[in-house]
Amino acid sequence: MTDTPLIAEGLVLGYDGKTVLHDLSLRLPGGQFTAIVGPNACGKSTLLRALARLLTPHRGRVLLHGQPLERIAPRQMARQVALLPQNPIAPDGITVRDLVARGRYPHQTLLRPASAGDATAVEQAMARLQITDLATRRMADLSGGQRQRVWIAMVLAQDTQVILLDEPTTWLDIAHQVELMTLLAQLAREGRTIVAVLHELNHAFRYADHLVALRDGRLMAEGAPSQTVTPALIEAVFDLPCVITPDPLTGAPMVVPHA
Repeated sequence: MTDTPLIAEGLVLGYDGKTVLHDLSLRLPGGQFTAIVGPNACGKSTLLRALARLLTPHRGRVLLHGQPLERIAPRQMARQVALLPQNPIAPDGITVRDLVARGRYPHQTLLRPASAGDATAVEQAMARLQITDLATRRMADLSGGQRQRVWIAMVLAQDTQVILLDEPTTWLDIAHQVELMTLLAQLAREGRTIVAVLHELNHAFRYADHLVALRDGRLMAEGAPSQTVTPALIEAVFDLPCVITPDPLTGAPMVVPHA
């Protein structure tokens, strides 16, 4: 897709008088999987919060399909953009199916309560994350990895064009990390715009179409991993001397740190 649903223009963001992002401008390509990478405390989660309208910029703005976020009604925003933050908290006693069903709330009103279509969306999301067998279990009784897959299913059930994920592979073992990254890449091929903060660089480079690299609140690189990832970039962003070699399965850049 050529559409660019999310555009950040001159963003200055921060907390408690401290600037975290400095004059950041981005065009996030539609129908692609964008990975945001960078060291701890470089502004990755802050950027994601601004894209989701959870943080108001000190300066600059975010546009969704050309419209400033502050002009979009909350329910309409929730029908277009879904966010999975770090460490979400489930209500006490809630079951897996009921939590996933909360992803359908933006599509419901007093005049349009839950429908058969909502139930279908919930079941499809659970099936895609392979958690159907957990549907009646309480969230509190699940492992960390199982809970993370439930949260992702809830976001998927929300059925938005744009999906924002903050460290979605947290708590997942390596097999489920690969399954999730494959799913995110597939969702992008289906036309969704996926933006994820990732710590595992080789996952980002293998599966993402578009890369955003940050350090100290500033944009260091943006573009396809094959065109942006170099040893010099990795050292500049992470202070990590390395070599870059082609992934033996995909040809994508693969980071091999120096011993």
